Amino acid sequence: MIVLRSLLFNVAFFAWTAAMLVVTLPMAVLPKRFLHKIGYLWAQGCLALLAWICDLHSEIRGRANIPAGPCILAVKHQSAWDTIVFLLLLAQPSYVFKKELLWLPLFGWYMLRAGSIPIDRKGGSAALRRMIRRAQQAVQRGQPIVIFPEGTRVGPGRRRPYHPGVAALYTHLGVPVVPVAVNSGLFWGRRSFHKRPGRIVLEMLPPIAPGLPRRRFSADVVKHIEDIAARYIVPGETAESALMFLPSEAVYAELHASFAEVVDRSHRSRVWIVSPTTLMATLHTVRAVLKDARMREQAGLIQKEVMIMLQDLGRLDQRVENLEKHFSQAEKDLREIRISSDKVSRRGERIGEIEMGEDPGAEEEIADPGAEIHRIGQSPS
Repeated sequence: MIVLRSLLFNVAFFAWTAAMLVVTLPMAVLPKRFLHKIGYLWAQGCLALLAWICDLHSEIRGRANIPAGPCILAVKHQSAWDTIVFLLLLAQPSYVFKKELLWLPLFGWYMLRAGSIPIDRKGGSAALRRMIRRAQQAVQRGQPIVIFPEGTRVGPGRRRPYHPGVAALYTHLGVPVVPVAVNSGLFWGRRSFHKRPGRIVLEMLPPIAPGLPRRRFSADVVKHIEDIAARYIVPGETAESALMFLPSEAVYAELHASFAEVVDRSHRSRVWIVSPTTLMATLHTVRAVLKDARMREQAGLIQKEVMIMLQDLGRLDQRVENLEKHFSQAEKDLREIRISSDKVSRRGERIGEIEMGEDPGAEEEIADPGAEIHRIGQSPS
């Protein structure tokens, strides 16, 4: 059923996209706000098809965390769904996208006309400068910027190095950064044909204030590390280490890329800095370690239960052997009964074959009745 639904959705999706591109082509010369209305209508149709055909719905959390003015949304990218939904959530969003998409017929041209920002991922610092310049123009127009820091779709639980683009935009644009978490890859995976039913959850986390100086940023992080170490790492009372959670993947990436001394400080303090992605990996690891510890604690009990099970198995084997003997004896008795039955049957057949004999004198008397009458007539009176 999932394969059939996915096939129907793909056909409907591409047909809807092609129809929108062709029908709205004369409107492409209109101002950007009209192009965004077309994009809004297209995105509504796509998500409606997804819900109707594949039973795949969505839940949006944290809308209140979107600032009123321009901002940067740093999105965890797992699926094509992520590129569609922001056309419904934001007013005239400007996407940072790979320049290869410009080669898509009509679609790439629409994106460029709508104010999105193409970037050459192999262009180095020159491409980064062009991206910053275009992003500054988008901010001046009041457009929010959507960027995928990993540069491509990454499956749930996996990680890729963060590109420097989001940090460069944060530094040069002076607008808040809103980290965005999503689990769309669980239902519509990267390059996956299948669209699985369920509910995609997208959550916008609290924004990071703009213009945070490097020195202040470093000092704030170090203060958090020391506070956590002092409060949650108490010898003899608590665990030997603690986790410091950063809700922003972008800040986590920037911290490890540009503040190695802060990361080293956290390691020395036994405070491990984690992002949403690394937190899940850490929790899975801790769970596996605890499970292994519980297994070792229960090893004696498990061994005892195994021995009892082996004893039960021995008794079962003995009972099976006894039952086999009973079956053998029953089979022998049935053979003997059959032999007796055959003997009785043969004797009955022989009895049936015996001819019953008759008296010969009686036969002669019956054969000559006239002689008897003659003898009676000659007797004296």
